[in-house]
Amino acid sequence: MRATDFINFYTEDSNTDSKIETVVSLVHDKINDGELPPKLPTQMIIRLIQNTGLASFNIDDLISVNEKSESLQNLIKNITPDYIEFVTRSSTNVANTQSNLAAADNPTKTVSDMAKDAMKRRQD
Repeated sequence: MRATDFINFYTEDSNTDSKIETVVSLVHDKINDGELPPKLPTQMIIRLIQNTGLASFNIDDLISVNEKSESLQNLIKNITPDYIEFVTRSSTNVANTQSNLAAADNPTKTVSDMAKDAMKRRQD
């Protein structure tokens, strides 16, 4: 093995972890924004990661990276062959459910609640 091969091997490996963490983080942000549900098909996440240039990436790789990466463990709650469950802000989810129920009763109050929620997110 030449020195350049050795350097490329380790550079690609660290780049791989950062690509995976970036994809998972972006999906997690979409979940927290309410654009995606907290449980997503495993194949969907794997395909997103494969689209970053990691064509041979699979579920075993994801489990391995998740076990050694503390930042991923803070984002992913559970990995199964069928779905990946993400950690969510439960208080936000409860508030969104309550405001959705209130929408049927009082649309004016709902708009006000949505504005308050947007301001809270902006401050975070």
